[in-house]
Amino acid sequence: MSYKAQPCTYKSPAPSVVDRVLLTANETDQFLVKVMVRQCRRPEVGDKFASRHGQKGVCGAIVSQVLITINGGYAIFRYRCMS
Repeated sequence: MSYKAQPCTYKSPAPSVVDRVLLTANETDQFLVKVMVRQCRRPEVGDKFASRHGQKGVCGAIVSQVLITINGGYAIFRYRCMS
């Protein structure tokens, strides 16, 4: 059995973290390595989010922490819509 090295590099300017590594092999013992990477970014209006349980949502507004109060476990936003 002979191995052929195929190095590859990550070519993104943003720093990333390796989330998971998947190793698979087929019937002829040829191995495949998949590396999942993730980035920690600041959210923007219009970004989509999903929990691990399938609940999906879209960011509609970005509010300063000063304008948010927590009352009984619920977040209350104190801002006015300018029209």
